[in-house]
Amino acid sequence: MASTRFLALQREGSSETAQTAADYGTGGSGANATWYKIRVTGIGDPVSRNAAFEEAIDISVATAAVGGAYKVSGTIDATLRFASFSRLFEAMLGFASSDGNYYLGDTPVSYSFLIGDDQAGRQTQYKGCGISSMEFNLSVGQFITTKISWIGKNAVEITPGQEVEPAWLVAPTADAPAIWYNAIVKVDNTPITAKSITLRLDRKFDQDYHFIGSPLLQGLYMNGQTEASGTITLGSGEWSELKAVLVGSTSDAVHSITAPATGVTQTLGTESKNELYTGAFSIDLHDKDGVKVGAIVAGDVVFNESNRSVQGRNQWEKSINYRVIVPTATSFYINPGAS
Repeated sequence: MASTRFLALQREGSSETAQTAADYGTGGSGANATWYKIRVTGIGDPVSRNAAFEEAIDISVATAAVGGAYKVSGTIDATLRFASFSRLFEAMLGFASSDGNYYLGDTPVSYSFLIGDDQAGRQTQYKGCGISSMEFNLSVGQFITTKISWIGKNAVEITPGQEVEPAWLVAPTADAPAIWYNAIVKVDNTPITAKSITLRLDRKFDQDYHFIGSPLLQGLYMNGQTEASGTITLGSGEWSELKAVLVGSTSDAVHSITAPATGVTQTLGTESKNELYTGAFSIDLHDKDGVKVGAIVAGDVVFNESNRSVQGRNQWEKSINYRVIVPTATSFYINPGAS
C-alpha cells in the first residue's frame, strides 16, 4: 500500500522500565513493529554519508570514493500536547518516575522513528535514535511549541508492500494543546508578567562515537554536561528578576554584592561573597478552557544575565537569561498531567 504522511515512533528493546546497551538500534521493521504516530507541524531528516574522496597527484579530479561515517539526524516541530509527548519526554529525560513525572536523568532512552512520505509513497525507519535537544517556546498570540533535534544510528527503507499505517499514540482530539493565555509563570512561587519564554534542554551526545570496523554510530553516549537554559522576556514593569542578576538577591534590604570597597586585598571578615541568585521557576500550562495539561518545574534556576533597553517614550524591553542547576535528582521535572 502507498504511505500517508506521518511521524511515528517506537521504543527500542522489550522492557518498559529499562534498556541495556544491547537494545540500541534494535527497532523492529515495518509490520513487525508497533508504531505510534503523533501530530507534528514539521519534520526533517538530513542524511550524510561523509564520503572520502581520493586526491591523487597525477589527475585534477577525484579518482575514487568510499563511504565515511554514516550519520543520520532530524528535527521535529510540534505544538505541545503533553499526553502525545510522553514518549518524547521519555526519550529526552528518561523513564517516567512512579509519581508520573519525568526527571532529568543521566540515561537516555533510544527510539526508532518512522517517517511516511505520501508523495513518494515510501516509508523510512531510523533506528537507534536519541533526542539531543528539546526547546519549548511560549510567546504571546501563539500556540506553545517545541522544536526537537535527534541523532540516530542508521536508516532502513521499508520494503514496498510492507508499509504500515500507525495508530495515534493519543488521538489529538483527546489531547488538547497548551495555550499561551492560560499559562502561569512563577518565580519563587510568585506569578510574573512575561512576553515570551524559551527553555532548551541540550544533551551533549558524542555524535562522532565511531570505531574502526563499522560506519555506524555505536551508541548514545554523553560527551559533556546536559544543559537546561533559556530566556525570559519580561513585562515592562518587572524589576525583581533584573535585580536578582544585578546584586544576587531580590531582597529589599540588599542593594549590591558583597565585595571590598577598593582593590582586591581581602582580610578576614571582608571576603567577597559575589552572591549569585538561585530561585525556583515553574510554568503551569492549561488548555483553552483552563484545564491544566501539564507543568515544567525547575527548583533551582540561576539568573545569569540581564538586558534592559528603551527608546524614546516606548516601553522598556527587559530580558534575563537563566540556567537550571540540578543539585538533587528531583530538582527539575516535567509533569504531564493535572497534578
